[in-house]
Amino acid sequence: MHFRPSIPFSDLLRDTRSLDASFFGRESPVVARELIGCVLVAGECAGRIVETEAYLGELDGASHAFRGRTPRTLVMFGPPGYTYVYFIYGMYHCLNFVTGEDGIASAVLVRALEPLTGIDAMRARRPKVKRWEELASGPGKLTLAMGIRPEHNGLQLGTAFLEVRQFREAHPAPVSVSARVGVKACADWPLRFFETANPCVSRSPLNSGARALSPGEAFDAWKPFVAAAAPARRAHVSTGMGVKQSAKMTSDSKAMSRRPRPGS
Repeated sequence: MHFRPSIPFSDLLRDTRSLDASFFGRESPVVARELIGCVLVAGECAGRIVETEAYLGELDGASHAFRGRTPRTLVMFGPPGYTYVYFIYGMYHCLNFVTGEDGIASAVLVRALEPLTGIDAMRARRPKVKRWEELASGPGKLTLAMGIRPEHNGLQLGTAFLEVRQFREAHPAPVSVSARVGVKACADWPLRFFETANPCVSRSPLNSGARALSPGEAFDAWKPFVAAAAPARRAHVSTGMGVKQSAKMTSDSKAMSRRPRPGS
């Protein structure tokens, strides 16, 4: 069993800088893409972010905020740069960063990390893992490895246990985009970003068909999907119909529209 050595935490802090709220105060697909290659710090553990998914709030049938404000999702409607941690499948917690404009819900799910610092602590939290690449290769895996728990919901990044940092000497990672993993509503929206060929990215059939993005390439292939969903969302709000019915209308409206394939 081989695990790579940790980078000294002091070296990591020296070579990176903290990201402030302005980084997160943009459209979630932009933030999700630019988070690839950044570093998530949780206590004295840290890992490079290698996979993310963007969620577009009340226009996105796969977003928790699609139903509007609830006690659970209230943080998503707040200012950017805060955490949204939720429990899923009765087993795992997932870490999200609130993005966009204060009052309009959107978020980015962190899906996978490449462990950098505190690897021994990660191994202690996930003792059955045999390869370092699998310590944090999924949203539930990374929260276990990093010690992220329900009490870390609603934290302002950089002021407590959690922080996102960026290398001072940027070396842009090759990024690919695909549809999101494991969602039923809006399942074909191209909003999952990952570092191409990184071994710590979660395993998914979507990886092989993903589109590689060129450095600096503008990417807005998700926008036609949102535009097609808007009429169904307005109907949902005005009539109070159930979420499943509105999501079906969204799906039907997209099927009728001429739209690019995911990642195109």
